[in-house]
Amino acid sequence: MNQGGIKDSLNGAMFKKTLTSNLFNIFIFQVIIMKTILALIGLGLLAISGTVFAEDGKTFPGSMCQPVSGEAVRFFINGTVNTDSTFGHFVNCPVVRDTIAGAGISSASITVRDPSPDEDVECTFKSLRADGIIVASSSRNTSGVNTAPQTLQFGSLSSVSGGNYVIQCRIPKANGLFGFSFSEIISYRVNEN
Repeated sequence: MNQGGIKDSLNGAMFKKTLTSNLFNIFIFQVIIMKTILALIGLGLLAISGTVFAEDGKTFPGSMCQPVSGEAVRFFINGTVNTDSTFGHFVNCPVVRDTIAGAGISSASITVRDPSPDEDVECTFKSLRADGIIVASSSRNTSGVNTAPQTLQFGSLSSVSGGNYVIQCRIPKANGLFGFSFSEIISYRVNEN
């Protein structure tokens, strides 16, 4: 074989080796890019799934509570009070439900003021089906005279898809103790699963 043929043969072999090496490098680069893309997609899905299962807390003013009956329930910027000096009155405090098919309530609380020496503020947190049938409920009440705000804590409460929640409270009658004092619903908080 002449020198030109050997040289051409060596150049051809080097070309094939370089081409093979370059193709391999391109393949590795593509694998790295694909893994990076999949990792970013995975992180995005992880971030989304983390927010889907996050707790959804909402705080409502006591002035959202509506009287079941009677005209003595009054609404102020700082809450709902009973001005009737003869009878206690019931109010329903609605809860906005964001997660229709959620797993219920992880916790809830209602902040009240109860200066009444005769009666306690009594609240029942209810989970209802769409037709109004009670699925679950939990009750709490104040104890004794206290002009400072008190927070009544509720634990978890189950629910059904499409149902709703309400906190129903009985606000004691107004009394003459401490001037003319009114029991009131100040605010309430619900943490939805």
